[in-house]
Amino acid sequence: MKKFVFVFLLLLAGACGDGGSDEEQAEDCALCFGRAFFNLDLHQAAELCTQDSQHWINFMATNLTQADLDLIDASGISVLVRKVTLTSDSTAEATVDVSHFMKWHGLEQPATIENDGEFRLDLVKRQGKWLVRMAGLPQNEMRNRD
Repeated sequence: MKKFVFVFLLLLAGACGDGGSDEEQAEDCALCFGRAFFNLDLHQAAELCTQDSQHWINFMATNLTQADLDLIDASGISVLVRKVTLTSDSTAEATVDVSHFMKWHGLEQPATIENDGEFRLDLVKRQGKWLVRMAGLPQNEMRNRD
């Protein structure tokens, strides 16, 4: 079992490489960031975002509880990059679909699991590497269907 987990982690790390076109690299960054962020691997998420975005990761990290971590462990998160649009040679937008993610309600209420969400990530290319640039914590942009 340990060997399987090690091989899986190697394959996952390989999926976040620097190869391919700008669009493919931006998509890889969005996917790897989404997997890390929504699985609360905030150390990895911080490595995939700009320096000026890291205070949002720190904010999230300092407000998590053990109950939040337990909730994520049981949720079975799925992340899919639906669309990447290059807006210039150094900027892009990604639309990411996330299933079974934690919706944080602040310090007053316990977090809950949401079945489906749509998140927009802004990406910038810095020194040849695509990174997520956050103006705040990612927000679910899925519209109510009522």
